[in-house]
Amino acid sequence: MGVFCRVLKDGKEIRGCAVARDGKVIHKETRKVIGTTKDCRVTWYADYRVRGHRIKERAGTTKTQAQQLEAIRKAEVLQGKCKIPQKAKDPHFEDYAKKYLEHSERNKAKGSYERDSTVMKALTSHFKGCRLSQITSDMIDNGYREKRLKKVSKTTLNRELATLSHMFNEAIKWGDTDNNPTIGVKPCTIKDGDTREIHILNRKERDALLACSTGHTKAIITVALHTGMRLREILGLQWGNVDFKKGIITVKYTKSGKTRYVPMVETVREALSKENGNPYVFVDTRTGKPFNHIRRSFGNALERAGIKGCCFHDLRHTAATLFTNGDPETGVPATDVVTASEILGHADIKTTRKYVHPSLMNKRHALTRMEDILNGNNTGTTRVLPKPSTGVSISGYAK
Repeated sequence: MGVFCRVLKDGKEIRGCAVARDGKVIHKETRKVIGTTKDCRVTWYADYRVRGHRIKERAGTTKTQAQQLEAIRKAEVLQGKCKIPQKAKDPHFEDYAKKYLEHSERNKAKGSYERDSTVMKALTSHFKGCRLSQITSDMIDNGYREKRLKKVSKTTLNRELATLSHMFNEAIKWGDTDNNPTIGVKPCTIKDGDTREIHILNRKERDALLACSTGHTKAIITVALHTGMRLREILGLQWGNVDFKKGIITVKYTKSGKTRYVPMVETVREALSKENGNPYVFVDTRTGKPFNHIRRSFGNALERAGIKGCCFHDLRHTAATLFTNGDPETGVPATDVVTASEILGHADIKTTRKYVHPSLMNKRHALTRMEDILNGNNTGTTRVLPKPSTGVSISGYAK
């Protein structure tokens, strides 16, 4: 009884090791230095008995932590307070992934669950056959990370690592494992140029996109631009959620899981006016089921309109920007950020600010108003500014 350590190097456990005061990891039999505490994963355990049962309990990464835990447990044994801890189940990764996804489906919005499913598919293909306790920080950092960065962006990888970390935290809570190997694995640093630039559509592009789309695709784009609703929210829309008398859309399948109410403008009312005899508003006539995506039809519309570097979620960013900036071309005033946050369904107003992309034209207007104030020329009217030079779109968004 006492304390002992387990050493992992390159994802493999090396038995019979000791740790010197200077941090060197030494094999007891051969007396060879196999590494240091920096390049080896050293975990210390307290070893004690409770009513005849031998317990090996993980304490931390230092010998001092193990000695302190051992002293605490011995005192609890003498006082009769120490209980026999239940041993973690330690399932295989692929089996636990199914359990985690079942939990995700019950507790998360449909879009979040589908994202978890995609992430778990990638994680399972790499860690299949490993038990949760066998997965180490090195396997994640130098194995999974290097492999995935050849296929996906740093942003996607960070999202996958965050999901993996949450999965292990849930596993600890449920008693399926006693360690989270993602602790200490740093996310990728995102620099300028590492992520796709958000494309805010100007008026010319918006008109072209609508002109080049037809049927349900045109209606979906119209709703997205006029309400800022997410694609998943639009595709999950049911006729029971559309109140034409009150002019309200009830959005139930939200990312946050909270219902919100979006007023309908006349353009949206017209786009949603065609009943189809199905509970869902947007239905695939071939299957009779709601659409899962519109990647092909939306991509074709973008191509016909000559718009590059744009995805559907950019329509939400475009709507949010128009809400908060107004439209310099038409003179439509801006909406306050609190109202915009309510319409977009953001739980935190800080999220709304991330969707706000001030245009070059808006910045010009702001500086011109400041110039008028400083020069004493504030007459209450806005001066007409010259159109931006070549290389800038009509609405002032840099191309």
